[in-house]
Amino acid sequence: MAAAWYRWNGTDLILKLRIQPRAAHDEIVGPLGDALKIRLTATPVDGKANERLREFLGKQCGVAKSQVTV
Repeated sequence: MAAAWYRWNGTDLILKLRIQPRAAHDEIVGPLGDALKIRLTATPVDGKANERLREFLGKQCGVAKSQVTV
């Protein structure tokens, strides 16, 4: 059985995330209910947290940040 926080749509991996901005460091915390919790150092202002999320997930998944859509 697949985890509730991700699914495949063709070749696209769709993630359901719970993001905590302004954390001490960037990290994947783990499953939280039906979402995956991620802590980011960026602030939720002017798209900074979204941009950091794209960079972080790209690095974690081994793809360019341009391939990550928020």
